[in-house]
Formats: sequence, C-alpha cells, structure tokens
Amino acid sequence: MRKLDSKIIIVVLVFLAAGVYYYFSRFPDSIDSYGSSTEEIIQAKANKKNESNSSDSMDGVSVVGSADVSVAVAPPSEKIQQLQTWLTNEAKNLDQPHVDTKQKDLELKKRIENFSEDEKKLVLESSLDIKRPANERILSTYLLVLDQSQSSLDNLSGVASKALPDFGPVTAHSESEIRRGQELAVRYMAIDELAKRAQNSSEAFDSLKNLVNSAESAEIRGYAQRVLEQIK
Repeated sequence: MRKLDSKIIIVVLVFLAAGVYYYFSRFPDSIDSYGSSTEEIIQAKANKKNESNSSDSMDGVSVVGSADVSVAVAPPSEKIQQLQTWLTNEAKNLDQPHVDTKQKDLELKKRIENFSEDEKKLVLESSLDIKRPANERILSTYLLVLDQSQSSLDNLSGVASKALPDFGPVTAHSESEIRRGQELAVRYMAIDELAKRAQNSSEAFDSLKNLVNSAESAEIRGYAQRVLEQIK
C-alpha cells in the first residue's frame, strides 16, 4: 500500500513538474514577474490587457513598419474602391463604337465636378501609374483636363512635370520607344490644357514657363516652349 502511495506521489510530482515547465514555456513573461510584488504583477497584467484592447481597436487596419516604429495604414474607403472600379470599367468603353462624344464629355465633366479631393488624387495617381492600362491612364488624364476646380491646375502641372520613367535605351520601333511615347502623350494632354487656360490664367501661364525652365525631359521642355510661343 505504501509502495502504491509512493508511486502515486511520484506520478503527481511528474505531472506538476511538466505543468510548471509547460506554463513557463508558454508564458515566458511570467518568469520575469516571478518574485515580484503582488502590486507589480497586477500592474503587469493590467498593461497587457491595455495592449490587447489597443490591438483589438485596430481591427481592419494594416500596420506597416519596423518592430521599433509602426505606422497604421487605413484600408481604402468604399467610395475610393468604387471609383477605381468605375475608372477600370469606363476605360474599357473608350474603344466602343457609336459613342456620343458630346454626351460623354458632359457626363465625365459632371462626374469630376462631384469628386472629392481624395478621389481626384486617385485619378492623378492613375494618370501617372505605368502599371495601369493605357486606356485607363488616358481617361484619368482627360478627367483632370475636364476638372475646373481650384486644385485642377496643380494636378495638371503634376502630370506635365512628372519625370519620365526609364525604360532602357530608346531605339527605333523598340518597346522602350513605344512606352516613352505613351508617357509623353499623357503629359502633352496636360500641357495642352495648361496652354488653353493660359489664355486667361496667369497661373497656367506660369506653370508652362516653369515646365520650359525646369522639366527634366527635353521633349517636355521643347513642347511647353512651342505652345507657350503660340500664346505670346
């Protein structure tokens, strides 16, 4: 009987030891609190609870950055996502035959007039995003052309002055030549609208002069110079 009791005690001790090992392996922070005062342990638990609550409040928000510095990035709003979908679908219709261009211009102009600044920012980004389809970029640029708001000149200047991407050596009929031509076409659209507005706007006129003096691309500087001379 005593031998049996001894065996039971040994088994219990083994399980206790295993339980202690499992606990500290799963919760290493409790090793640091071992030997601390009751108040310290309570405070440590309260801090962990606060951290957990803070983490819960970040549901749906992406966190980027290093371990030392993290930056919360909110997901795109539903309205912005809808705009992106609309841009993609509308751009596909550009090649459709029998489109009433006058009616379409009115629709697009009304659309851009109701855009928020965040939505216009997305349109600007779409205009300059080399990963987007060409039709979508042309549509985005055209929307900026139709925009008559206070921020429109800044957006047009932003498109026109954007440095050209490097697609490698430009040789005749090469892919790099074609892609460079597409980039120039987007910027020329913006410059043409600046030239049109420069007839009555000193700000648009100054934007053209800035392009002549500071644009990185020789093609952009030359094109801006030609349209500026026509205004004079």
